[in-house]
Amino acid sequence: MAQRLKTSHFISRIADSYNSFENDAIVHTFNTYSHSAPSENVTAIERGDHHTLVKCSLKCIDSEGVERQVGSCEMKTKAKLPACPSHSAFEGLMKQVLNVKNCMFDDNHQVRALMMDHVAECEDDRLCDDESFKSNGLQTECFLNFFSFGNDCSCYRSTKQGWSLGSFVGSCEFSGRDIVRSALKCELDWCKQAEGLKCLQSSLQHSGLTVGRYLVTASKVGCSFVLDTVFLPTSAPLSHVFNVGLTRMKKSADPKTWNNSTYAIRSEYIHPKWGNSHFNLVSLHSSDIMKHAMDVSLLHITNQAMREVLRMRPEPSEATAKLVAPHKGRYLKTEALMAELNGQLRAELTGDEKAEVDAWLKQALKYKKPQLTCVQGSMTKNYLPNDLELSNIATSVKMNFNIKLRCQTPRFKGRSIALELGNTWDIENSNVTFLCRRKR
Repeated sequence: MAQRLKTSHFISRIADSYNSFENDAIVHTFNTYSHSAPSENVTAIERGDHHTLVKCSLKCIDSEGVERQVGSCEMKTKAKLPACPSHSAFEGLMKQVLNVKNCMFDDNHQVRALMMDHVAECEDDRLCDDESFKSNGLQTECFLNFFSFGNDCSCYRSTKQGWSLGSFVGSCEFSGRDIVRSALKCELDWCKQAEGLKCLQSSLQHSGLTVGRYLVTASKVGCSFVLDTVFLPTSAPLSHVFNVGLTRMKKSADPKTWNNSTYAIRSEYIHPKWGNSHFNLVSLHSSDIMKHAMDVSLLHITNQAMREVLRMRPEPSEATAKLVAPHKGRYLKTEALMAELNGQLRAELTGDEKAEVDAWLKQALKYKKPQLTCVQGSMTKNYLPNDLELSNIATSVKMNFNIKLRCQTPRFKGRSIALELGNTWDIENSNVTFLCRRKR
């Protein structure tokens, strides 16, 4: 028993030592690179500059339920990823997948031709919900097993030459559990990143980058074929992959307060076995975290300046007294709560008071900017070669802003506003890199 306790204590000390080293490394990297431009291997891109990455797989299932992989393919197209998955949105891409020159179908030319005819006649107004399909686990399991159909899946069925065909269209949802299970390098339990992953997916959808899926089945007595296709965002250059990140305060649940960023990363910059290095990801997204921390700091400074102006009232109303009373950090937990306080304060201010706040802030920020320093950091990531890499960077950013400045408008002449602010913001960045198959 004593030996077991010794071993446990030794392992615990190693873990603590590693966490301390990781924290120091992330803090140093963040504070060094947060004001730097991305490296030459990374390009910041606009959200609308993305193209579409198509990944598909064809399998055959015999009468005994035994599956056989027939083929797979992957291609980049200049088409934009549709914001709303539908048959009409994916029809052109599916015709490329079902092209006669696609060797993925091997000798199954009849199946390819039947699927092509089926897709060509399918129309959005003929699609319907299919509960039997949704309850069929075999067909809802994506060949990229960390994806699954969302609740918006619709289907269309037809019969041709003795074959029964069905097409199913909808958005894809991430599964954090399956990403961790499939990852070559696993650093955390799926539940620890579930919240960040959920927010990242919500952010993608909110920004019009919904991952789509189109599944076509063809079956007759004795065998059936399943063509599974997933549509992902990707960068325009063929030599680059697409990274999308979401930055927010910890536990923030309002997409309107999140900041999004997209990058094109050179493929050879990513290690084939281990993916992006921790250093590369932290240095890449440190500027996003710093920008978000600055936005939060400026909002907090604005709120405090408005409260100081309200305190100058000779006879404050009950509503004013409530706004200037100590809040004990209640409104500092998320951006949405800070914005809520900002709205309440602005509604209480008179026109002259608003003018003073705006003029004072303009002059104060001209003299001094909030000082931001990362004081704590941790990171986790999961890498699935040829598919995706998911990572989460958690930081604590300390903000200091101390200034005393006279009021700027005639009504408040002779008065001054002093702010002595020191806060720590818990800022998180969740990001995913959609990878392409490496050429051999």
